[in-house]
Amino acid sequence: MKLLTFQLAQREAALTSGERYVVPWTCVEQAWLPAYRWLVAVWEGRSGEAVNSAPVWCWQRLAGDVSVADCALELFSEADRQAGILMLELDVPPSMVLLSSYSAWNDLLYGLIGNGDVPAGEACRSMFDVGHLDDGNDAVQAIIPFIEPAWIISMVRMNLPAAT
Repeated sequence: MKLLTFQLAQREAALTSGERYVVPWTCVEQAWLPAYRWLVAVWEGRSGEAVNSAPVWCWQRLAGDVSVADCALELFSEADRQAGILMLELDVPPSMVLLSSYSAWNDLLYGLIGNGDVPAGEACRSMFDVGHLDDGNDAVQAIIPFIEPAWIISMVRMNLPAAT
């Protein structure tokens, strides 16, 4: 499955080392840890595999008319953009991918901010439903547990404009 991911340029050496690339949990904002851990648990439940690292965030499809540059601008701070952002195109075995609706994921995060807990039940599980994933106006995000070197099709440093 073709996926797109953005990574900080400081991780380039790790990505080109020829070794499996994993994201340490220390890279995840403290406020988002419960939601990220919940999403990893969903991946583990579907795959039957254990994950000992934070997920690698990818995109299977961007929303509507959002460009790749616009997506990267929304995801990274000005300091991150100045330090450099890498765009990687990956070809990942479908069994390693958990797809979900980006808008539904954001709804889950807003709930986390509101009450400090990841919502439970079918309401948040609907982010994985085909109906959400088929909506061309919504981005489809993907998590994978790591990046294998053989999955990297291309990697380029992005030239992003400064914030205005």
